[in-house]
Amino acid sequence: MKRIDCIRGLTFAVLAVFALYANAETDEIAQARQALASFQEQDSGIAEFVNKSAGYVVFPMIEKGAIVVGGAHGKGVLFEGDTAVGAATVSQATVGLQIGAQVYSQLMFFQTQDNLNAFKENKWAWQGEATAVAAKSGVAKNTDFKNGVAIFITDQKGAMASLAAGGQKFTYTPY
Repeated sequence: MKRIDCIRGLTFAVLAVFALYANAETDEIAQARQALASFQEQDSGIAEFVNKSAGYVVFPMIEKGAIVVGGAHGKGVLFEGDTAVGAATVSQATVGLQIGAQVYSQLMFFQTQDNLNAFKENKWAWQGEATAVAAKSGVAKNTDFKNGVAIFITDQKGAMASLAAGGQKFTYTPY
């Protein structure tokens, strides 16, 4: 009898852990979809990028802080079409004349399957030529892919003064 109770308890515990993990994953996807909707509300031209890109990653919240040395980190979701295919993280390191703190959302579109595959193989890093465009009404129609990537940022909160150099590193984990 004690053995059956132990097996039931263990089974319940395992199922509870899986349920919590599934809900956390769903929350991340829901937050990413909500952030994408916010981008599209600010600029309806974002929908064209969603339709013509091989894939895109949504970072609902990236937190950034700096006093001479800076760093940023955020979690996101990679989509192919309307399907969430994996989790993504971004980490940034900078050094230079900078001070402040900031929170923002970032949306990255990959023009071709090769660009998307490089991201999925963790071979893509922020390149000096890639620039982020502040999402606001009408900006997307005048924005194009640069080196196979188009990047938009929005919901900037906080203040940051910066004359610094650094880079971003991305990681991808499939679901």
